[in-house]
Amino acid sequence: MKPSSIFILLLFFILASCSVETQKTNPVNDQLIQYIQKRYKTSEVSSIIGSESKNGKTNTSLLITVGKSNVIDSSKSDPQLFASDIAFRQFCDMKEQERKKYDMITVKINQRNKVTEVNYTKEKLLEVNVNLLWLDGFFRLIEEKEYALAKTQFNPKLVDTSTVELESIFEAVHTNLGKLNRHELQGFEIRDIKVDGKTYRVLQANYIFFYDEHYTQAKYAVLMDEPEQKLVNFLIQ
Repeated sequence: MKPSSIFILLLFFILASCSVETQKTNPVNDQLIQYIQKRYKTSEVSSIIGSESKNGKTNTSLLITVGKSNVIDSSKSDPQLFASDIAFRQFCDMKEQERKKYDMITVKINQRNKVTEVNYTKEKLLEVNVNLLWLDGFFRLIEEKEYALAKTQFNPKLVDTSTVELESIFEAVHTNLGKLNRHELQGFEIRDIKVDGKTYRVLQANYIFFYDEHYTQAKYAVLMDEPEQKLVNFLIQ
């Protein structure tokens, strides 16, 4: 074989064995972008797919960046609450095949005086989704006025259910605000609580509930690592 032929073959195999990494900008769908723009009053929304190699392993992430948000800049809430809302909505928008492409979803929030960047693995977002679906079942019990059954959804070791007056609380809400039309997640936080020397991992989910007459905001805390999902507490504002 001629030297020139050998060179051409070697060049072919080198090119065939190399993969060129491309970054796709704005992979987030228009519907989510419009939600972010409306919900957080900003026009500065961008997204990109990136990868990082460490110790021989490559992690692929979807980065969503939000900036110049009047809502976030003026809020006293931790920016991570807004980041969780955006990451979870992106996760829910993805089909299973698309979720497999990413190791994590990262949300970066640029504010006037600081930058907040939070990583969410798909495993964590899936775990959150399972717990929120369970919470939807609790909300249905409340709407169907199955208060006795709803009370059994609290952890009896951590909550004195005899003091939980679900009927009086929610009947007053329905009387004043009318029928519940829908509820919408506003973000979540995973944190540890200690009770009698034992540490529990809790998902605190923030919601807004839209009724005929008005809306309310509420927080619900669910145990995550117990054999059964159970409520720890809730707060209606």
